[in-house]
Amino acid sequence: MEWLFKWSAHLETGFYYDLMRRGLLRKEDEEPTFDHFHFYFDAFQELSSCRVSSMSLGPIPFTAIVEYSRIYNVEDVEDFHFFIRLMDNTLLRLEAAKQKARGENNGRDTGKTDPNKSGYSGG
Repeated sequence: MEWLFKWSAHLETGFYYDLMRRGLLRKEDEEPTFDHFHFYFDAFQELSSCRVSSMSLGPIPFTAIVEYSRIYNVEDVEDFHFFIRLMDNTLLRLEAAKQKARGENNGRDTGKTDPNKSGYSGG
């Protein structure tokens, strides 16, 4: 699942397939086969639109997963919930790591405000 999140943007641009064609992909970056999981991936994409997004990405609400299960007559709701939550937790973990790396790489992104650089003259 991490592969999908890592490479999804590059799939849309064709960059991934260009690397593959030129033989520049590492073994761990090769596309895995998930033929029987397409339903879960499609559902995850759709359910991602239900998440709360504020300062950071929030999880997909349980109620959205249950409602999706009802609409699409999912037989095993527990398994469906498990796979959606597994993908969601992976995405949230990767996003948190990206945010942390951004904060470490750019001291200005720490959320602290320097009053001397705000343009406030104190008047």
